[in-house]
Amino acid sequence: MNKLFTHKLNMFKAFLYAVSVNPQKVTKWRVGALFVDYSGYKVYAKNNIAEKTHAEQRIVSKLNSSAKYKNLKGNLYVTLTPCCGRNSAISCSELIAQTTQIHKVYYLTKTDPNPRIKDNGVSILGEKAEYIKMPMLEYMYYLLNIDVLIRYVIKSKFKYSWHNKTNVSNTR
Repeated sequence: MNKLFTHKLNMFKAFLYAVSVNPQKVTKWRVGALFVDYSGYKVYAKNNIAEKTHAEQRIVSKLNSSAKYKNLKGNLYVTLTPCCGRNSAISCSELIAQTTQIHKVYYLTKTDPNPRIKDNGVSILGEKAEYIKMPMLEYMYYLLNIDVLIRYVIKSKFKYSWHNKTNVSNTR
C-alpha cells in the first residue's frame, strides 16, 4: 500500500471516530483523533464535551500516562486543526509540539471554522503538521458539524447586522 493511501485511510478512521461524538451542546465541534504507531498500533480519542477536553489532549494524555503507550512513536491524524489556545491553558498545538512520540500531525480541515479563532495552531507545529487533501471527506466533516456552522453564521450575521446597521432613509 502506498503512503498517501495509508494516510487517507487513517484520516477516514479519525473521521469515523468524530462521527461517534454525541455533542451535548451544538456549539462544540465533533473532533476525532487517531494516533498510529509505526508498528501499526492504534490509539483513538474523541473530544469529550462534558469534560471540555479536546481529542488531541486525550491522545497525548494516553501516550504519557500509560506504560503500554510510553514507547510508541508515530503519526497523529486529526479531523480539525489543533487549537492554538485561548486564555492561560496550554493549547493542543503546544502540547503536540512538546510530545516527542508524535512525529507528524495530519489534519483534515485547513482552517478552524470558528470565526473567533484567528490562528489555527498549524503555525505552532511548523513542519510537524501536514494537510491531507480529501475534499469529499472535508465536505462530509463540515456537514457533520452543520449545526455548529449554522450557529456561527447566525451569530456573526446577527452581530454584524447590529453593528453595521445604517439608516435606510439617509442612504436614499
